[in-house]
Amino acid sequence: MAPPDPLMVPIETAAEMLGLGRTTTFTLIKTGELPTITVGRRRLVPVDAVRKFVADRLAGSSPDAA
Repeated sequence: MAPPDPLMVPIETAAEMLGLGRTTTFTLIKTGELPTITVGRRRLVPVDAVRKFVADRLAGSSPDAA
């Protein structure tokens, strides 16, 4: 049986999912555009937050932007 899809991922993985660099991803976190959850000493990004970030950008773009 395959393991379930993760609900949260490390920041580096979220950056890869978004196709962004680590610095840009940390900037999005700092500005509050990409929320994180701290568990112990680890800072994780909810996968739903990554999806919402992309959906929000798609909703705010014009059809000609693609």
